[in-house]
This record gives sequence, C-alpha cells and structure tokens, in this order.
Amino acid sequence: MAFDFGILQPFVNDAMITDIDSNGKTVYTTHVHKGKSRAALLEPGYLEQLLNRLCNSGAINDQFNYEHPKLDGEIDGLRIHATHQSFSTSGFTLSIRKNPIELVITPKTAKKTKYCSSAVFDFLRACVIARMSVIFGGEVGTGKTQLMKTMLSMCDDQASIVLLSDIDEMRMLELYPQRNIRQYIINDIMSYTAATSCILRDNADYVCFQEVRDEAVQFGKSNGNAACKGCSVNAAAHDTAFFKQE
Repeated sequence: MAFDFGILQPFVNDAMITDIDSNGKTVYTTHVHKGKSRAALLEPGYLEQLLNRLCNSGAINDQFNYEHPKLDGEIDGLRIHATHQSFSTSGFTLSIRKNPIELVITPKTAKKTKYCSSAVFDFLRACVIARMSVIFGGEVGTGKTQLMKTMLSMCDDQASIVLLSDIDEMRMLELYPQRNIRQYIINDIMSYTAATSCILRDNADYVCFQEVRDEAVQFGKSNGNAACKGCSVNAAAHDTAFFKQE
C-alpha cells in the first residue's frame, strides 16, 4: 500500500508537479509549466507527525531525532529529504522530489516544454556510439539525472551498465528489467572507493554516477578514471570542483 502523505497527497498525485517543499509552516510546489508557488499552510506540529510516520515506514525505516537529524530515503518513487528541528532552527523541513519510472525528457517532451533542441539528442546519441564520457552539470532541478537517464536509454540493449548512487533516482532496473543493468547503493558500509573493485570485475560498458558531490567528487578526481578505464563514464555533477581535474 502506498504511503499516505495526507495534506500533501494531492500534490504527490499531480503529474505536473515535480517537487514539494516545506519549511514546517508553508508548502511550496514546483510545477512543470507554472514554476514554484506557495500551495498550502500547515497546522503547527503537522509536519513533525508526517515525518515520524515516514521514518517508521517500511521503505525508509530510519532513525530521525536529535542524534540523527537528517532523513534521506526513497518511497513510492519519491526521493525524501528532511531535517530535524535540532538541526534546522526554522523547524522541521521536508523536500520531496518525484522520480518517475518512465523517461521524462524525450524529443517530444523537450520540444513541447522547450527544454532543449533536437540537436541535444543527436549529440547524446553520438556520444553513446563513440563511447564518450559525459558530465551533466547544472542547478538543482534542471534535469541532469533525467537527461542522463535518457542518454543511457540510447545504449545497446546488450550493453553492461553499472549505476552508482546513494539513492536510486533513475529507476533504470524498473524501466528496463531485461537489460544488463547493475545498481550499487553507496552508504556507510560501501563507499565509492570500495565500489571500485566491483566496477573492475563487472566488465561494464557504461558507469554512471547518479550524483557527484562530497566524497564522489574526490573519488572522481583521484580514482574514477583508473577504476573505469575502458568504460564510458557518465555523471550528474553538483560540485564545480569535479570539473577541475588536475
């Protein structure tokens, strides 16, 4: 059974809304065509109750308190990020990013929303054919991960693809269950460096870093090229340091 987000559920159900954010008092949504706007007001204590239910749900099942003030997880195709009031002086916060299974950025949708020209898709196809490595950079919410997902969909059906991330945002295994795709979740036990040995043994054609930030930046600069030698490496980068390869 899907998780009930209560007051936020209509926004979760609206396919045109990509992001839902709250500072504990107000709810803001990001609409595909209308952009960001204030959507609702919350009663005092409502968000705290919602977050308590979220962290106890089967999909996330994580601690969320003074000692663990950050909550990250995925539930029903939604990326969840929340902070505890012990960390955020403004109170409890919540950010929800929708991660649909289907391809969001296609030549048809890009033309309709004026996201990019058809030349971008021609370029990505050429990169796939040439086995080139590509870094997708941009601000939060600009479609880096989704465009990288579109590029990977252009790969040969028999290609071996390895995905590295802390949360499965791309949902490639659900979109292409018959393809040779392997997903590695990076956490406190399995770091990017530790995942190197897995990549070396997987005979991968394409290695994809779904999010490049923090430890992933340093890994990409020092070990990434050696670990993924012979592979096409794709990454969505948040940190400009990743582009300053020495």
